[in-house]
Amino acid sequence: MLYQLYGFLLGCCSSLAIWYFTTILLTPKIKVCRQIAKENQPGGKSKYRLKIINQSRYREAYGIQIYCRILYRNTYLTIKAPEIPVLYCRRSVKTSWSHERFVPINPMGIRNSKIEGFNNDDLLRKYKAGNLSLEDFYGDDTYFEVVLIAHDKFSGARKFVVSLSYNSEELKNAIVEGIFEDGKDFITIPRTPHTANE
Repeated sequence: MLYQLYGFLLGCCSSLAIWYFTTILLTPKIKVCRQIAKENQPGGKSKYRLKIINQSRYREAYGIQIYCRILYRNTYLTIKAPEIPVLYCRRSVKTSWSHERFVPINPMGIRNSKIEGFNNDDLLRKYKAGNLSLEDFYGDDTYFEVVLIAHDKFSGARKFVVSLSYNSEELKNAIVEGIFEDGKDFITIPRTPHTANE
């Protein structure tokens, strides 16, 4: 009986160790930078970018999906960023900064029916003109969050990361005019050239 109990406990510990090894140790360590880079464009339009960094030295991330969700007037609005096929680890020999990516956020990706549902003429006018901005959603009840989903090549484990959230005031402080530089997790002002992949 004692041997059976010992075997059961050993099996549980082994299963737990394998689970921890494949889902914790063998998954990419992806950081989403807190700031949001803003670049003003002609015609009153704005371009926004997040920056993500794979801080793991051994695990590459694949099939990365990023969603930005805005809670505005009790309604969730979703902006889906372009999928990133691969984010190499820091030891990758592909390029110097292949473990970093700049991720565009386009408020115009919000569905038209969602904007029309607010009965807000100014919001709808900007949407139709193609210059809707994140700043247009400032308000006491505004909530903004970033959701990132990535896969690890070796383990196949899916890692859900809801790592960043902002209230209206925090979003105002996070949006900074400028760009991210290679190798840095903060925005440089004024705007300077960079070489990392868009």
